[in-house]
Amino acid sequence: MKAPRKRPASGNVFAGRGCGAVALVAAWMGFGLWPEPACSAGLPPVISVQGRNWAMNMGSDGYADVAVDLREGFEGREYLSGEWGGAIDYAGASMPIWLPKNVIFPDWETNSDFEIEEAIGIADPQNPFNKDGYLIFRSTIANSMLRITQWYEICDSGDGMAQGQSNGGGAGESILSDADVFRQRIQFTNISDQMLAGLSYYHLVHGLESETAVYDDEDYGGSFGEYHYDFSLRGLSFSFHTGTGEIWEHDDIFTLNAKDPPAAVQAGYYGVKGVDRHDVGRPATGLHEMIEMRSLDGTTRFAPPEGGYVAGAARWDLGDLQPEGSAEIVLLASLRTFSTRSRGPVELMVDNPWLMGDTVRLEFRDRENLRETYDFGFLLYKNRMVEWFDPGDPESGWEQVGVPFTIDGGDPGRYWFDAPYDPEERELFYIIRPVFSTF
Repeated sequence: MKAPRKRPASGNVFAGRGCGAVALVAAWMGFGLWPEPACSAGLPPVISVQGRNWAMNMGSDGYADVAVDLREGFEGREYLSGEWGGAIDYAGASMPIWLPKNVIFPDWETNSDFEIEEAIGIADPQNPFNKDGYLIFRSTIANSMLRITQWYEICDSGDGMAQGQSNGGGAGESILSDADVFRQRIQFTNISDQMLAGLSYYHLVHGLESETAVYDDEDYGGSFGEYHYDFSLRGLSFSFHTGTGEIWEHDDIFTLNAKDPPAAVQAGYYGVKGVDRHDVGRPATGLHEMIEMRSLDGTTRFAPPEGGYVAGAARWDLGDLQPEGSAEIVLLASLRTFSTRSRGPVELMVDNPWLMGDTVRLEFRDRENLRETYDFGFLLYKNRMVEWFDPGDPESGWEQVGVPFTIDGGDPGRYWFDAPYDPEERELFYIIRPVFSTF
């Protein structure tokens, strides 16, 4: 048998021949990080609170796992891909109680006993916008002791707000954020018939690609200057440009900005990179543990040798709440990204597919073996027709094939997929998509 003819793949390139009734569509250059669906199976709905350049995907419990890039060419790239959420504590509680029932990526269940009273939605349909023209959302959760109502919106900071980058002593350093700033107002109301003594609120922020965490309380002035109690997470990541397929490097600074001084802070781990899994299972080590033990230790800068899985946590003491009494805290999230082109698109050499019993082998080569440098992966999609490709649009008809790619250990840069073959599918097209994984 003659060896299959190879064709380079850059952008949208279609292989001309198939294997039996199976045809191959070669590689499309994209990225693998897309906003979460409006409602994942078994989880409450989320709403994308959108600005011009980025958005926070918020749940009714005030928790976000995803902050999303909306800039042209980088749509859907994740900033946070970690945690933005809180826990509440008061005298008599055995440990702080998390607001979200489920934490996502890594997936684990918390001790939350809060239930949704009002799912996240437009706060006032008759007057839905704030003064900057952005929608205001609201949600309410409650347990037997507290009702927690939260408001979410994007605010325009003009030229940006200061993101503190120092951790005490001397002249500080800050970076101006993007104009879009996320605002979250959290109101706590005592719905029990007894006083709640020693009410405290904890907030955890974690970015998967972040490499350093810094707490900075210096006042740099400027827009939203009163929110100068900052936890900044910073790290480098890569993505494919959605229009050109080029590889871009991103230096992301994601900051929790607070108006009120916290009573305790800590920069530290949220799992240990190379030790803890970051897809499922509760990390064995990290600030979630320190929150539950009420033991934030005051560390203001953290840059672990593993190069990642960093977080910041803070506690605010809100005092005693009489029955029907209320207290509140307002938090901001600010963001700045420096994006630079790293190199041109990935080129794949794609073999014709091979039919092997009940599987189809799709062999391909990363022509310059760029995966060794940039550590991306590949996803496989199929369709019965050659249609436009948009993995975020179910109407495009492309379905992800849930099989892993295999690395040829003896031939660097060579990979393959073994995809299930169904004889009833008389004609099938495939796309191999390079992606930067969040694992």
